[in-house]
Amino acid sequence: MNPERAKDIKSILTIFGFALVITLIVSAIFAGGAKLLGFSFWGTLLVFTGIQGLLGWLVNMVSTKAYNSNMLESQSRELLANAYQNVGLACAHCNVKNAVRIAVGKENSFTCAACNCDNKVHLEFTTAQSTKPLTTDKVLKDIFDKISDEAIAEVDQNKINTEEIKVEKTSKKDKIK
Repeated sequence: MNPERAKDIKSILTIFGFALVITLIVSAIFAGGAKLLGFSFWGTLLVFTGIQGLLGWLVNMVSTKAYNSNMLESQSRELLANAYQNVGLACAHCNVKNAVRIAVGKENSFTCAACNCDNKVHLEFTTAQSTKPLTTDKVLKDIFDKISDEAIAEVDQNKINTEEIKVEKTSKKDKIK
């Protein structure tokens, strides 16, 4: 058995045992008083234990219903508060920004604070493709590789041009002599 579940079961049994002992003590006190009045001790003990059990059940039921009702009301208020979004929208007539509360699935409109004209809100949704960003290492490596290749090609071209110039100069000197 899961140790946490065993701990929970032990805790529940402890609380139940404590409540049962308290119930029996209270019932015994009432049964002792009833015995002084001439009633049966054991019969009175059972009756008062049953009454306390019934009252405990009723109190638990009522408190659970009240708690659930409060939770439902709280969740409803939260959903209602989140149903609206405040957005800044420009008036279609004078282009002045207005703070507008809108809700999806409802007819949204507002009156411009500047020109007092009525505006309707048109909601439009679009989709976008999810992409996976490239790692900077790969992007930088590709850039450096490309730059290096271009630089090597440029240096090689410069060498070729320099060699041609030297060859050309030497051939002109040869012609002059």
